[in-house]
Amino acid sequence: MPSTDHRRILYVHKGDSSFVLKDQRILEAVFAVRVLAFTPKRKWTIPFKLLAQFFKLVVLLPRVDAVVCQFAGHHALLPVLLARLFGIKSIIIANGSDCVGFPSLHYGHFRKPLLA
Repeated sequence: MPSTDHRRILYVHKGDSSFVLKDQRILEAVFAVRVLAFTPKRKWTIPFKLLAQFFKLVVLLPRVDAVVCQFAGHHALLPVLLARLFGIKSIIIANGSDCVGFPSLHYGHFRKPLLA
C-alpha cells in the first residue's frame, strides 16, 4: 500500500535487473519515485547519454527531495554532483564490485585508484 507521504525521490540505475526492480518497488511503497535509467547500448554512446542525463537532471532535480543511485559508477556521477549543487540529499547503494578490490582476480573498483 503506497504511503500518503509526499516525499519524492529520483531513482537512478543502470538497467532493469531483478534486484533493481525489487529495490524500486520497496522505494515506491514509501516515496513518490521518478526513475532515470542509464542504459547505453554501446560504450561510444556513453558521453552522449551523459549529456542527455545532464539535461534530464536539470529538469528533474528541482522536483525531488532526494536522489538514490543504484551502484557507484559513471551513471551516478552527475546525479550526485548536481544534487549537491541543488542542496538535495543523495544516496548511493553500493553492491558487488563497488565494495571490493581483488587485484589478483582483476575484480572490483577498489583496485582502481580513480574509482576507489
